[in-house]
Amino acid sequence: MAKANVHLCDLKQDTFGLPKLPPNASWYRKFGRRLRKFLTLNPNSTSAKRFFRNRSTMISEQRRHLQGASFIIHPFSNFNRVRETVFCILWIMEMIISPIYMSFVHVEMIYYTRAHKEKYHYDPFFFFYTNVLSPLEACCAAMFFFTGYINTKTKEIVIQPTKIWKKYLCTYYIIDYLMNLKFGIYTEITRFMYLINMTCMLRAGTVFNYLKEIVLNCRMREEVHDCLRLFVVTLIILNSFACFYYYIPWIIGGENFPEYSWPVRVNVSLGNNIPMLKAYTESMLCVVCHFFGAGEGLHGTDLRDGLQKLMLVIVMISGRVWTLYVIACILKIFSVVTISESKYEEYLLQLEVFMRQKRLPQVLRSRLLEYYRYKYQNHFFNEQAIFATLSAYLRQELMLYGARKLITKVELFRAFPRSVVGAIIGNARQIVYLPKDFIAKRGDVADEIFFISSGTVALTNLDNEELAHLEDGDEIGLIGAFTANPYIYNYNYFAVETTEVYSISKKEFRALIFDQEDLLKYFSKKVQEKIANYRSVELSYQVHGYDLLSELSSGKILERPRLRPTHFENYF
Repeated sequence: MAKANVHLCDLKQDTFGLPKLPPNASWYRKFGRRLRKFLTLNPNSTSAKRFFRNRSTMISEQRRHLQGASFIIHPFSNFNRVRETVFCILWIMEMIISPIYMSFVHVEMIYYTRAHKEKYHYDPFFFFYTNVLSPLEACCAAMFFFTGYINTKTKEIVIQPTKIWKKYLCTYYIIDYLMNLKFGIYTEITRFMYLINMTCMLRAGTVFNYLKEIVLNCRMREEVHDCLRLFVVTLIILNSFACFYYYIPWIIGGENFPEYSWPVRVNVSLGNNIPMLKAYTESMLCVVCHFFGAGEGLHGTDLRDGLQKLMLVIVMISGRVWTLYVIACILKIFSVVTISESKYEEYLLQLEVFMRQKRLPQVLRSRLLEYYRYKYQNHFFNEQAIFATLSAYLRQELMLYGARKLITKVELFRAFPRSVVGAIIGNARQIVYLPKDFIAKRGDVADEIFFISSGTVALTNLDNEELAHLEDGDEIGLIGAFTANPYIYNYNYFAVETTEVYSISKKEFRALIFDQEDLLKYFSKKVQEKIANYRSVELSYQVHGYDLLSELSSGKILERPRLRPTHFENYF
């Protein structure tokens, strides 16, 4: 049922902006094409659909990316999704393992060297951290030199190599470089250099941004990301406290635990051939008990051990602060802070009840839900009430800003003065058309002028043959403003994808541009040329038989096989 709204286009289709390959192309050419497709924007990805409003804008972004450097990874590509997932996993592991390596492994290295008078042996944990995890992190970090990014201020996608290199070198390059420095066997020179690996904590913001993208790409709610983030941060905090709780007494004691320190009293000093796992478990248990206020753990405190008391006080205060933050985050999910999302969910629930009560078919239900998602973007607010409190100047500025992309793409608006454009946008109505919704039908009077803000509109003749696609910035019915008699549409116009248009009546449009005679003559000529072009395309459809050259250039042969009769003379 969901396929009922899918538009099967007969016109030439853009396939990633790459040249089509013949069936006998070599394997490396096919592999290169697939690799380019893997590195460029994927129009079907969830993140790309959230950032771009329609598919035509995605295709335009694809062309821009493919015309640039071939080694640049687009931020909305399938490859970047894999890279972000791997980065997120590796850095979370690093933020957990690095404190353990700095504390427990470091202490065990020293005691082993003192006892055996030889270098520390390479156990599985040590080998994995230095020879597996670190090289993977270095490769993943190096990819930032080749991955585009989104400018959060301008909402633009940057894919120029020089800008990418400059941004990474000025932001996280030093942090990633220091984090990937693994000093191997303990020496006098590298005594305290293990602390440098803790710079991985400064990448927490990037990790959780990627984690949010992973959750949203899996079509899960944003609240799932909030819960995962709180869980991972809590785990990292507890792990770091447990490591420092064990490591600091050893450092203060001159790389030996004092007799009154808690590791000696609990008998978890690694110098006594105690397993590292047991020492870590005892330290973690004590930290968890004090962090959440559950008790003192299995061992108490010593009056002489003031350092232990100070560390436990810091753990308890941090635990109370973090607990309050977690409670605040949980309340935020259900509180007035997210009232727009809650209101949207409430209206969706009402819509579901309405559709069940009216027993609407599944196709119509899907179309209504799609309309609501596109119209409100998961947030509901009373736009009319907000605009009613603003001055006329602020209302016009907001409307012009909201239609800024349309203004830059419509040649007519770029030629008119700002005041005229503001008046046209202010009197226009925003309308959203779902796929296969008719905007204008053949035989209708052109009383309205439509400017396409985002989306794609197909133009068909009486025989339902597609003549052209209209995209962002194109207009429908503009010729009606230049003719004295009522203009009758000769073609059908319907939405190929979810399309947003600005509609204004012909009478209002004429009243606003009455003093722009020279511009009207110029655009009247251009509109008539466009209609003449449609007619010439329509005439080409009326010629019987198949033009093999035109079909080969449009990609209908080889790329899209079509069944043809054996004897062509049957068509004449």
